Amino acid sequence: MPQKRRGKVRAAGDRRQPGDPERCCVVCGTEFSIADGTSFWPARSRAFLGKKCKGSLSGPCVELEAMEFRDSPSSCMSLYRAIIDGPNEPPYISGVALTTMSLPLSALSVVPKDPSRAVIVEARTRPPHLYAEFHAANVLEPDIHRAQGQQVGYTVHMPCWVLLNRYIGQPSLSENLPVFLRTVEDHWRANTDHWLTYDIVNYDEDAHAILPWVERPLIANHEWVAGSDQHWMGINTMSNPLIIPEIRVVIQRALYGSRERNGVLQGPLVPVEIALMIIDIIYKDSRYGADGIADTQSLLEAFGWHLPDSYWQARCHPRLVFEVADLIKTGQPVDWPLLCFGLETLLCNHEWYYHSGLRNRVRIVHWIEQIRDGFKAKLSATDDAIDDERTE
Repeated sequence: MPQKRRGKVRAAGDRRQPGDPERCCVVCGTEFSIADGTSFWPARSRAFLGKKCKGSLSGPCVELEAMEFRDSPSSCMSLYRAIIDGPNEPPYISGVALTTMSLPLSALSVVPKDPSRAVIVEARTRPPHLYAEFHAANVLEPDIHRAQGQQVGYTVHMPCWVLLNRYIGQPSLSENLPVFLRTVEDHWRANTDHWLTYDIVNYDEDAHAILPWVERPLIANHEWVAGSDQHWMGINTMSNPLIIPEIRVVIQRALYGSRERNGVLQGPLVPVEIALMIIDIIYKDSRYGADGIADTQSLLEAFGWHLPDSYWQARCHPRLVFEVADLIKTGQPVDWPLLCFGLETLLCNHEWYYHSGLRNRVRIVHWIEQIRDGFKAKLSATDDAIDDERTE
């Protein structure tokens, strides 16, 4: 099996001092892609270009967080926030900024202070009450900039921050940023082999959380070739993990299908436990794929079996496909078998899954859940210490 390459050699001409680490996401451990900010935000870009690039190209963060980035899948992973940690105020989360090639590696990074604002192209003047400048925090080692009383920033991909809040919770996270920063430092110091990765992840590594028993074929790595327009297509860690258009299509079909299905005819009386055992024999086959999906559908139709919605919901992996979890909460009528088979058709399309944002989401959530556990443990330890002080 091809071996994963880790890290990156510092390029010739890199003017950073040893205390200036690579800018890296403290949630998922990967670097940031590079994007042209005037290409993926067309509505606001037209107005910005119409003003001959005067002022800034900016807008609300929620617009970017809701975008598909269909034409530029890697662009979402070039957007980032920073948790600013300075000597004179508590840590706070910034707005969204863009990683660009024009930023000298030795320069300070700049982000908007307003957490609801995204600035893709900065204005020539950057008032200090609107913008924060920072050195990238050294996550793995003692930070010389912090020791010198300078402001540092813990950078996070914009999508990773949204996922982090979904899995941890906004109030708990925003109210305990110092604890969170200690948590990510401890986490990555214990997982240094996965820090600062910017490369192809072997196909089977991130498949363990979805259909782990299915034998997935190896797909050849897409090696970078200088000047190749396909370079970003091969970096599977850069696909948008937030908005996955194909999953939205599957859900819409299932919602429409529920209106057409007026009930399911019950066939020969078979205990539901027996029916589930038979269906699961097909489902748990290591060769499960398009043929297995078709066989299951034929079996359900032939015998008129109507399995519990909870069974199909569990097969939709709501922990990772959170669109399903959100749909369950709404209580809307859904054709759950149709939704389940639609998702499994995507998941068993190995070429699609390899490049998909869902696979990137699986990778990110794997780390978020570990960080969440460490974060909660630290919060619990802090609460216990406070209780001990009160009882003394």
